[in-house]
Amino acid sequence: MNDVILKKDGIISYNEDVVDVGKSFLKYLQYTIKLEEGYTLRSFFEMLVRYSNFYDLKPNFFPFTVEFLNSPKDGCISDYINYLIVDMTINIFRDEHDYEHYYNLYGNDNKNYIPIDLIPLSDMLDIPLKIGLTYIDGIKYGNLEISLHDFVMEIMYELGFFETPEKRENCRTIGDYNLNE
Repeated sequence: MNDVILKKDGIISYNEDVVDVGKSFLKYLQYTIKLEEGYTLRSFFEMLVRYSNFYDLKPNFFPFTVEFLNSPKDGCISDYINYLIVDMTINIFRDEHDYEHYYNLYGNDNKNYIPIDLIPLSDMLDIPLKIGLTYIDGIKYGNLEISLHDFVMEIMYELGFFETPEKRENCRTIGDYNLNE
């Protein structure tokens, strides 16, 4: 299986070489990923800025990159989250010879899962990002890994759920959302 390494400075590396920012980089979407130690949500946005072809996957995500570019250059952490995790959940239905898999992006405080959909982007940019695999029935089936495409799309989906940063902020301020509960 081909792996690419996502570097904390936003570079995609394959076989120790930097992946070219031209259109040919899209072939790497099917490759599985490894995250360099220290990879954060900021690293993800720096990757989007460097490899702008990712916006072809979800064009309406660009306003979130503008929000990133206008955020402080460091210190963007939440008191509630120790790390963020992109998790692939696998559920095997043995009787039906079928399965489902889906992805989630959430925060974790080393004990609890914390939804991130209404946390300001500026409170998450410098939080470490990890990859996880959850097996509903507890049995591990092979070496399943997350592709670059699925990783990028899950983060874009979760952060862009409310369509624009303004709508996301509006939902956060008028909703009943409270991290202290």
